[in-house]
Amino acid sequence: MNEQVRQVMLDLVETARDDNYNMDVTLNRFPELQQVDKQLLLDFVQTSRDLDFDMDEAFRLFPEITGVSQED
Repeated sequence: MNEQVRQVMLDLVETARDDNYNMDVTLNRFPELQQVDKQLLLDFVQTSRDLDFDMDEAFRLFPEITGVSQED
């Protein structure tokens, strides 16, 4: 996975936590993600939260973000 993409997604989750999961506020802080499907981003943050922030597992579940299939 591209390290820059990984870092942006980690920052997104951390910022969402800091914003008390107000995703409208959080997403406005990431103009670089404006072209990304909003539901995908919301699902990623929620999944990260559901997994108690096991980010390796969260990334594994989102091959559309990582570019790596689950079988790889």
